[in-house]
Amino acid sequence: MPAESVIKADLEYVARYWKENSFDLWEEIDGHHFFTYVACLAALSRGATLATKLGDTSAAEFYSAQAFQIEGELHSFVSTKNGVVLAYKEPGQFNRTGLDAAVPLGVLISGAQGSSDWGPASDHILATLKAYVDSFRDEYKINQGEKKLAVATGRYAEDVYDGIGVSTGNPWYLTTLSVSHVIARALQYYTSTQSPIWINHINKPFWAQFDEKVHVGEVFTHRDKRWRRLISELARWSEGFWQVVQKYQGVHGQLDEQVNRDTGLPQ
Repeated sequence: MPAESVIKADLEYVARYWKENSFDLWEEIDGHHFFTYVACLAALSRGATLATKLGDTSAAEFYSAQAFQIEGELHSFVSTKNGVVLAYKEPGQFNRTGLDAAVPLGVLISGAQGSSDWGPASDHILATLKAYVDSFRDEYKINQGEKKLAVATGRYAEDVYDGIGVSTGNPWYLTTLSVSHVIARALQYYTSTQSPIWINHINKPFWAQFDEKVHVGEVFTHRDKRWRRLISELARWSEGFWQVVQKYQGVHGQLDEQVNRDTGLPQ
């Protein structure tokens, strides 16, 4: 790989500095972030493959070694309490829960597939999606009393940026659709592989929102009616977030950054 190339320079920087504190994707918190780590992991893994193809063996080995370390560090973002993935380490020091759109967005940017550690169908990611969405059910007036599982979501429940200044945060179109996108990828995994659905203590809250009778230890195969019903409800949930965006879109389908939490108007 040419030493003076932009790609080489970027990969070298990521490989040498990923351990350092950095700001999150919202440019608010200086620390260690799930989104940043999965982005670095994806870059270094793909960079190692490219370096190998270009005959830069030493670079490939270095990038692979750093990617391996990141994979280990990513597990430190998983809550020992309920298995959800927190967007940053020790969120309490920032007066936050750690439930943040940065996680579903990180899943999407990482390219992780299926039920792999950070894939859209992994137990931890499914648990995180439910907890993240639930954190907005009573937070926004437009969500209160909503009987459907899909609701408008924002960056994080404690957000105070209103699109202009500091007051109270709002739902974002981007974050609402990120949930739908992750679910759609999980759905694609289940339908294409016909993978069984295993209920465990981590993912039970997620699947129980579609079937309250599920219990830990159950396994549903694609031949089971309950598997098909769960998959059908999963698809319905994914579509529901698009319906939320459609409901609050602007004139002629215009999508601004945010939706007013009280009125539902774009802003």
